[in-house]
Amino acid sequence: MLSVLYWGQEAFATNSRESCSFNGGTVCTNVSDDLADGATGINPAQTVNLGFSVDKKDTFDPPDCNGSRQLFYAVRHYIAGSATDYEYLSAGSGQNIQYTFNSGVDQQNNRYVGVFYCWTSSQGTDKGSLDLLLGTLGTQGQTWSSPEFNIQTRATTINPDCSKITSCSNYPVQNDCTGNRCNLSPACRWTGSVCVATTPTPTPSTPSSGTNVFNLPNPIGVTNFQDLINIIGVWIFNLAIPIAVIIIIYAGVLMLTAGGVPAKFQKGAKALWYAVIGLAIVLIGKGFVTLIQSILSLRNK
Repeated sequence: MLSVLYWGQEAFATNSRESCSFNGGTVCTNVSDDLADGATGINPAQTVNLGFSVDKKDTFDPPDCNGSRQLFYAVRHYIAGSATDYEYLSAGSGQNIQYTFNSGVDQQNNRYVGVFYCWTSSQGTDKGSLDLLLGTLGTQGQTWSSPEFNIQTRATTINPDCSKITSCSNYPVQNDCTGNRCNLSPACRWTGSVCVATTPTPTPSTPSSGTNVFNLPNPIGVTNFQDLINIIGVWIFNLAIPIAVIIIIYAGVLMLTAGGVPAKFQKGAKALWYAVIGLAIVLIGKGFVTLIQSILSLRNK
């Protein structure tokens, strides 16, 4: 869809995608870019302007926030095609976001989503606190996410530097992954968010006398240690958050119902202390892994 958006005094033609799936179709979110209509790719080191918005379908007013809450936003940036490695950028208030990024030398497969939420104040770009808040508000109908802008849907096929492609996850864009342009073995496949090695089809073999020979398939679809660690880390993080919340609620109940029993109050306080420490360890550990990956990435560049 070709439309015109106005940001202050600036106007530019955009390619726009819209979703009206929220609240029975009464609230719509939108993402648009300033590439030429029908563009098939983004050139290296190209500046791209993105626009995100959320509004009521018929009136174009901001969606209603419960009570005295206000409408805030942030841009969620999935880094280099990862489904789990992301950050928040460009926080603010209102129903419209304008964000500009550079496609980079290697046209990395970054993805961008506009996230709008109702709360008493802006949560900025802190990943941990914003994720916790968005998870809670998502059950109350107080968050809305735009369709994602996926650079791989605009990225042209490029010739990757095969000297740096040692595994499927190193391919910079989807086209290079599905085409396996560096002839990696086993071949690569695109999962919708990341490039992984194809699990080889078991080759039937003739068992020797008295020997049972069989092949077990790979149940998780990863073939290297780094991908395995990433998956385990995501599971631990996703389990730790709700467990910590449950323990904190339990500790609060103990403390509120302690009455004049000091031992019961101390038991609740101790449970709360352990929950906070455990949650801090999980959040710090996840941030530490991301920091190490960033340092290694800079070193490779």
